[in-house]
Amino acid sequence: MDKYYRLFLLVGIVWTSSVCKAQLSESEMFKKRERKVNNAVLLNPSYTANFALLDLKSRFGFSSNISMLLGFRMNHNWMVGIEGSYLFGNKVKETDILNGIITNDLNLISIEGTQQQPKLSLAGFAVKLVGEKVFKVTNKLPGSGFFLQGGIGFMQHKILIQVPTRLFPQLDKTYRKGYDRMSNGVLFSMSTGFKFLERKKLLSFNIGAIAELGLTQNRRAWDFDLDKKDTKKRTDLFVGVKLGWIIPILTNKDNVDLF
Repeated sequence: MDKYYRLFLLVGIVWTSSVCKAQLSESEMFKKRERKVNNAVLLNPSYTANFALLDLKSRFGFSSNISMLLGFRMNHNWMVGIEGSYLFGNKVKETDILNGIITNDLNLISIEGTQQQPKLSLAGFAVKLVGEKVFKVTNKLPGSGFFLQGGIGFMQHKILIQVPTRLFPQLDKTYRKGYDRMSNGVLFSMSTGFKFLERKKLLSFNIGAIAELGLTQNRRAWDFDLDKKDTKKRTDLFVGVKLGWIIPILTNKDNVDLF
């Protein structure tokens, strides 16, 4: 009887040791994977609803921004990347730029004698380098949490004047430059919000607030309506709400199901 008891006890000890070793190995493997969880290349298309402030407020109203960010996320939830964006909108407040060539009804007169009101809109772009830190809220999703992002780059915007140049040669591609107020300069940005990266990588997103400050100046050689070159230095500010979709295009080989 003692013989069977000792045999049973030995089997139990061996089995318990094997289970503990397996669990420890699995735990160590998970920790190893978790340490590498933040290494990824991320593609982040976004839309921003913008409001103009400071000098920009007198020229434009509500506008939109479509952007694409290519980022590399490193350990400890740090990310660096480059982002390009396109600015557009149809709320132009500075409508007096064509006063010298339009009628009292705000129409242009074509070479055929017909009249048409020009369409004015915002057109612009920005390119910047960004750095970001995510502060995780749970170990189950270590890549998710509140983020703080800063950036520096280049911004350009102008008033886009749309008319058929064949009928209105007074606003052909050359003459438009004397009216469009094209301005550009250095850009500083700051954004904060929440980033969610889910395990299946299909519904990952970011949402937050963003401010983009441009130290710009009119770059045209001459403004026809002012009859001089505009040398004023501008402080242009966009503030808005940004929503993006996050697409991982490369992750660690041992990290196929974790962020």
